[in-house]
Amino acid sequence: MTGLQEKGFEIIENIYSKKEANEIIEVVENQAVRGRFGVREFLFDNPLIAEKVFNQKLRKIIKNISPNCTKSIKSIYFDKPPNAN
Repeated sequence: MTGLQEKGFEIIENIYSKKEANEIIEVVENQAVRGRFGVREFLFDNPLIAEKVFNQKLRKIIKNISPNCTKSIKSIYFDKPPNAN
């Protein structure tokens, strides 16, 4: 039994290399989301980010968990600083 089956979630490490993570961060920072605390439908509205997020490793994991899954259902960018409360 996997952690997902047992707990309902699983932490999977090393999906992104440092280079890939930095590329995602760079694209996010260049997509005019700075200063906004949250953006709904983030991946739908930012296909370049979606392309980087859904790398081959992540697509393989998704396919193993749910072979018929073809798209993300919900994506929210959330970056609220602590002093904004």
